[in-house]
Amino acid sequence: MPAQHPHNNLFEKVMELPQAAKALIEHFFPQKILSELDLSTLRQAPDSFITEDLAPYFSDVIYACQWKGKPTYLSLLFEHKSYYELPDLQFMTYVVQGYQKQKRKWQTELKAAKKAKRDYLKYVPVPILPVLLYHGTEAWQDKTFKDLFDLPTAAFEPYIPSIDYLLIDLNQQADSQLEAVQMKLLLAMLLLFKHKGDKEYVLKNFAKFFIFVEQTVDTITQNYIKVFVLYIYQTFRLDKTDLNRVMLNLPINVKNEFMTTYDYLIDKGKIEGKIEGKIEGKIEGKIEGKIEGEIKTKLNVFLDLWINLPDASDDLLMTIAKF
Repeated sequence: MPAQHPHNNLFEKVMELPQAAKALIEHFFPQKILSELDLSTLRQAPDSFITEDLAPYFSDVIYACQWKGKPTYLSLLFEHKSYYELPDLQFMTYVVQGYQKQKRKWQTELKAAKKAKRDYLKYVPVPILPVLLYHGTEAWQDKTFKDLFDLPTAAFEPYIPSIDYLLIDLNQQADSQLEAVQMKLLLAMLLLFKHKGDKEYVLKNFAKFFIFVEQTVDTITQNYIKVFVLYIYQTFRLDKTDLNRVMLNLPINVKNEFMTTYDYLIDKGKIEGKIEGKIEGKIEGKIEGKIEGEIKTKLNVFLDLWINLPDASDDLLMTIAKF
């Protein structure tokens, strides 16, 4: 599902790489779970358990994996709020949605098997393991949905729903611990998330966020440089002084791509601002909202095409986006 938040955008782009998911699991999962997973079978599943009402809270990337020889889902969720919010109710909705999708798929297969007079398997749900990556500024509170209730007696406790999840709290990870992560692209993302509110740290350690770039920048690496630059642009809005400062520490193969991308984003922002200004000055009410939304959508389509098709010419992308 399309993410509407810069943290979501970066998370989904990085975590769509199986090697990133594998590195995250190997670094953060408790040994008692890790020892039972066959990570050689890890693959991304084309599913999302996020419903429209959960979209403001979570971004999910779903992986399938063998667990003691049996299938399971590893649901990597991302909490992108900057404050703690009790997630239990949201998680319960999320997991139930996942099991409902499994049940509907089985029912479709059952119907086809009966029609073809074939044998069919009974419904056996695949377990879902919710994994929450948290990078908020407030300390994560060890509370559950049950804690909200003022129960007259403990006899009611069995009837109050609850759910557990695997928490990855970046506040509890020192940079030295994160630097043990085996995949450099994942490490760069985690460091940015952890220090998203500390611009001075980002400026001092700017080269760390591009440590995934080797000597030669291929098309895939170029794409991820753009993704990281987009995140930095949206999150920190570096001014000219900031840019001059960070350019000193960047390798030449990153520096050129960074400046080209950042200059483009600045120009795009100026164009978008002018368009929005004209809309606000000339159009009112519902018509204004509709046209503004259409233009914003086209700008977002253009940016997405530009990130994902780095070799396409600007003229081609402009034609596709109908500008």
